[in-house]
Amino acid sequence: VGVSCVNALSSDLKVEVHRDGKIFEQEYKIGVPQYDVREIGNTEKTGTFVTFHPDPTIFEDTVYHFDILVARLRELAFLNKGIHLSITDKRRNTEEGDFVKEEFYSNGKLKSRTNFQPKSDGGEHHGPDEEYYENGQLSLRRNFKDGVIDGPLESYSETGQLEYKYNYKDGKLDGAVEEYYENGQLELKFNFKDGKEDGIHES
Repeated sequence: VGVSCVNALSSDLKVEVHRDGKIFEQEYKIGVPQYDVREIGNTEKTGTFVTFHPDPTIFEDTVYHFDILVARLRELAFLNKGIHLSITDKRRNTEEGDFVKEEFYSNGKLKSRTNFQPKSDGGEHHGPDEEYYENGQLSLRRNFKDGVIDGPLESYSETGQLEYKYNYKDGKLDGAVEEYYENGQLELKFNFKDGKEDGIHES
């Protein structure tokens, strides 16, 4: 989903761009710009910051579910080697007093083995999809149905240890979600139904 779509579905959105040593910004309300793009300062950084809030007149639930976002970023890290992804939940703190944060990075030591089969009507692909490390060890296993993840998604370390297992139905988290320590012991377990956290959380 692009920023234009996000803007149309947000009650408030702000874009801040760091480029060519300058900082530029523009704000929107319900998709309408509040002023022309303006320069607000100098910077040594490059990049874009987008801050938005979903429109409550469109969405029944405007609360961000950290575990769902973490699962999605982890998948993106596997699919986009060489980039660093991180997510910070400023609503919660660790025992040390820091904000809850997760970071993901794929070192590029993956080889893809895709077994998608096109549907007879030429529509979305479906079937198993696997990623392997350079040493031949399975890294990621999942299944697609009509172009979206459907069924278990499993991630393994280079030594073959199961790192996490998610269950999907029609592209949404549905069922048990499990994450494991390096020694193979269960670290976290919680349940989802139709993309939303449901039931007991274990850790």
